[in-house]
Amino acid sequence: MPKRLWQTMENNPLFNKVLRFVSIRPRSKKEISDYIKTKLYKKRTPDEIDKDILGIMQSLEELNLVNDEFFARSFIEWRLASSNPKGFRIIRGELLVKGVDKCLVEELLGDEEYKEMEKKAAEKVVLKKSRNYKDPRALKNYVFSRGFSQAAVVFACGRGGI
Repeated sequence: MPKRLWQTMENNPLFNKVLRFVSIRPRSKKEISDYIKTKLYKKRTPDEIDKDILGIMQSLEELNLVNDEFFARSFIEWRLASSNPKGFRIIRGELLVKGVDKCLVEELLGDEEYKEMEKKAAEKVVLKKSRNYKDPRALKNYVFSRGFSQAAVVFACGRGGI
């Protein structure tokens, strides 16, 4: 019975570093690839680096540790639930920078569940910042600057009594 790819990699120190990197939080394929490049850029040629990246990525996929959709979902939920939430415009940009496919990002951000979460996060920002802003327009502009959609801002300001 042939060994699986990840079993041949388990004694590879770079693979173990990547496993630790992935175990901290979910990562996109691009984040993992960039991490591997930073660890190898002085030690190997570009062709060797690409070969190592391919082997490690295959091993991680075999172990089901690389999944851009899972990463994107957890990232969106984390950004909306944090103490300093961000709206969809900022989240979209961050996910694209992290290498998540644009179609996947648009599909996830179009989900009604996430739209409701965005409205609640915008409401949280309005309630948190309402005492600092006396002018309602200034507060709305602040919430817009956090990346929230117009629908979320209108909802949040309506619920916040502004």
